[in-house]
Amino acid sequence: MTKILCSTGAFSRDPDVTFPDHIVDMAHRVTCDGFELILYPAWYDRLDEVADLFRRSGVRWMTLHAEKSIGPLLGSGDRDNAARALRRLEANCSFASQLDIPFLVLHLWGMPDSDRNIDTNLSYLDECLMLAEAHGIELSIETIPCLESSPLAHIRRIISTFPDISITLDSEFLAMHRELDAALQHVDVRSAMRHVHIKGFDGMMANPDGSRRYLHPGQGTIDLSSFISKVAELSQRPSLCLEATSVRRDGNVDVDQVIADLAFIRHATGTEPKIA
Repeated sequence: MTKILCSTGAFSRDPDVTFPDHIVDMAHRVTCDGFELILYPAWYDRLDEVADLFRRSGVRWMTLHAEKSIGPLLGSGDRDNAARALRRLEANCSFASQLDIPFLVLHLWGMPDSDRNIDTNLSYLDECLMLAEAHGIELSIETIPCLESSPLAHIRRIISTFPDISITLDSEFLAMHRELDAALQHVDVRSAMRHVHIKGFDGMMANPDGSRRYLHPGQGTIDLSSFISKVAELSQRPSLCLEATSVRRDGNVDVDQVIADLAFIRHATGTEPKIA
């Protein structure tokens, strides 16, 4: 059966809603197969302490989303930045190991430059994979927005060099590049797919004031229900992870929205009746 996870990003937000005890409290209010834990920059100075809190929480942490500065630092072209990125990745892997998390999602490239420095980013992939392997962790490269090419073009290039690599798809970012359906049509992508982030899309990723905009499953212009159903039918059973945030602008969390989003995903996989 397809595992349905919830990203802690559904009820936390960098930089102002990142308190570990808040994340644990919210996780206990949500029912799913497990959680994808996002590592935030504010935790670097006390990773052992934070890991201990999460380890004692009783929450099932199944995936770690690596801290998001790593990709941009790797692609900066600066050796000191790259060395710092690799130290951070190793710290992320160590953190995951402390929590017995076997799977780590990495933004190999990232904003603001996106894929403008993709060759530089890719030059570090082998080292990234070795760092994860040394900690007994499966590293999965996520599809993210591009400025020069497209997510699938880069992912297929990576697969051609590293045929055993794990891939994480993102429904919003693929839809942005009109590659949502195409992602399931490529045999190499389907074979490498281990994890899928789920959120809606309608052509806009930002609000008029420039703030990040997220749509929940069922909102927007893409047929997420059909996409989820097709993913759930794949033989390798990639996990499906809710990533749309329900953190309001005032920092409060709409827990009912998180619950409804997970119900949408479960219904689309055929494991839960649709709620009237």
